[in-house]
Amino acid sequence: MKSMQRIALAAMLSCALAAGGAGGAGAAGSGVILRDGQVYRMDSGQKRLVEKVPFASVLTDKGVWSRVLVDPEANVEMKGAGSGHAFFRGEDDRPAGFLPLPNPRFCHPELSPSGEKLACFCGGDERRLSFYLAGADGRSFVRKASFCAESGVFWTDPHRFVFTLVDESKGLRSGNPERRHCSVALYDTIEEELTVLRQATATRDFACLGFDSASGKLYGVERSVKAEKDWSSESKITKQKTEIPIPAAG
Repeated sequence: MKSMQRIALAAMLSCALAAGGAGGAGAAGSGVILRDGQVYRMDSGQKRLVEKVPFASVLTDKGVWSRVLVDPEANVEMKGAGSGHAFFRGEDDRPAGFLPLPNPRFCHPELSPSGEKLACFCGGDERRLSFYLAGADGRSFVRKASFCAESGVFWTDPHRFVFTLVDESKGLRSGNPERRHCSVALYDTIEEELTVLRQATATRDFACLGFDSASGKLYGVERSVKAEKDWSSESKITKQKTEIPIPAAG
């Protein structure tokens, strides 16, 4: 099917694995501690409470994971703690790694249902989706793949996720700064293979809206115009919600 193209890693879009490649993502070392729903910094060997720090917890097949936003630009009490997201495991909030990111408040890490893998979309100027595995030391993350992307990421099973893939090599559509060539894609972390589920054309593009884990259905939006030049006018862009089939694994 034309709408379902398999792309080898070697033939990814030009922006994939840019800006440093798929190397190590750093070890835990933020000096941040999570205890009983409170965030602390270590200061001269003493714990110091840090107020108004966003953190979230999620239940995975491997237990509870929590993450804390470490952003010195947004919270002066985080100065010197690095910049990224600090992760913790279990009910006792054991340190489980630090993911360094230059603008962490624009980044949204999503753990796989198994709690063993991590996909992180970063918005702002970067607009990149990266896939990480936990390092052998259990306190760092190793980036394995990276893609130009829009919006968030949704895990469909323990080993695959879907997202809105951007073909940056084609630039903007008719000079519209809000419109790029977007397709819906699925990445298999076992096979290390990218599958385009809905492919952008000259007059159509697609984006992920969400995944319903209960029904296994993926929802997206199709944006289209009658002529390619019409992308410059928002009033000429038609939007339609669509359900996108997900191929069976393997």
